Amino acid sequence: MRAGRRAEFLAGRTAAHRAMAALGEEVTGIPRGADRAPVWPEGLVGSISHDQSGAIAIVAKRHRMLGVGIDIEPAAPLPEELAGSVLMRGERGGDGLSGRAIFSAKECVYKALYPLTGEVWPFTAIFVRPDPEKDRFEAEVSRAAGPLPAGTILAGTLLIRPDRILTAITIKRL
Repeated sequence: MRAGRRAEFLAGRTAAHRAMAALGEEVTGIPRGADRAPVWPEGLVGSISHDQSGAIAIVAKRHRMLGVGIDIEPAAPLPEELAGSVLMRGERGGDGLSGRAIFSAKECVYKALYPLTGEVWPFTAIFVRPDPEKDRFEAEVSRAAGPLPAGTILAGTLLIRPDRILTAITIKRL
């Protein structure tokens, strides 16, 4: 792992440790699984996002949440070469940041759902309706994830700031 990437990884783990401590949980290691996803301590669910400018994490108690997800992205348009594979018909349009906001929302939903399925989801399995004026988004999943049936609509937070886009979602136990 190159030095810059290692620093991002460590910043993400530090953010996760702080989130665990804020919950009153014992701060323990968070190893990477064979799939490179974080392996959370028994009784916890969590999500980490990091890049060269910072790191953020969210952690919750498993008995309360099925999953949680978080993502940070630069406040910059989604590169055209990604737009075709990320955005579905009906998600395109709007200002230059809407594509990046949708990408971020899909990333955080994926992070929340992956532990329920252990499967990599294509971007086309999640349809996002951003509402930046209300700092929120809705995501409709086209396939089942654990106890969530296909067609489930999830609500998350979407914050667009001058330098960053942040998305977060919590999926409560049914």
